[in-house]
Amino acid sequence: MDEPWRELASMLRRIERLIIPRSELSSAVRQVTSTAESTIEGCDAASVTIVLEGEPSTLASSDRVVLLLHLVQYEHGQGPRVDSARFGELIEVDFWPVDERYPNLADAGRSAEFTGVVSVPVKVHGEPVASLNLYTRRPGGFPESPRRAGRVLAAEIGVLLLRSPVLGSAEEFVHDLQRSDEQRSTLGQAEGLLMMTHHCTVEQARGLLHEASDTERRTLMDVAATVLDNLDDEGTQSRLP
Repeated sequence: MDEPWRELASMLRRIERLIIPRSELSSAVRQVTSTAESTIEGCDAASVTIVLEGEPSTLASSDRVVLLLHLVQYEHGQGPRVDSARFGELIEVDFWPVDERYPNLADAGRSAEFTGVVSVPVKVHGEPVASLNLYTRRPGGFPESPRRAGRVLAAEIGVLLLRSPVLGSAEEFVHDLQRSDEQRSTLGQAEGLLMMTHHCTVEQARGLLHEASDTERRTLMDVAATVLDNLDDEGTQSRLP
């Protein structure tokens, strides 16, 4: 085993034995970013972005310059590390030539003399909550794909989050997202049924739901669920409570 991979394996064994207090989480994650920088060929900097309550923030970084690139993405509400953390996708971006998906980031990356970044999603219980971001200054990008090593390290960051109180916030955020998706689906179905049965517009259907909610003093979700429950066997009739 090569020396860099020995270091990686040793660090992973240490992490497995840790229960990380919140105050020490950033320090522990910085060890992972430092290990990424020393073990992945072509990696000149690494960072971790975490998304809590819908807002991205930098949990750790091995290079202060990278923080400026994070700010560019946070200001624009998008970027590989933000999108990877939110949507759970591995994203590769070249700064030379400019990646049309993230032109503002590419400009900032070139100014910092980076040539590209690979953002690897960090998942907990199968849900994305953060991203590990690997930067290179090598001409032409990474000499070899950092996907394999990046995924190994991203999994270990997931272990750190799992063993830290900060996960409570992350899990709450994930559950909120799931509840929001379910609520939007229920409301959308109820509006669609009312549009069909009352021959009205989506705005009018939405108004009917809100009116019933106010009149019955029930939540909008309760009213929407009742509309769906009142659907008859043919799926052609629906009425408000």
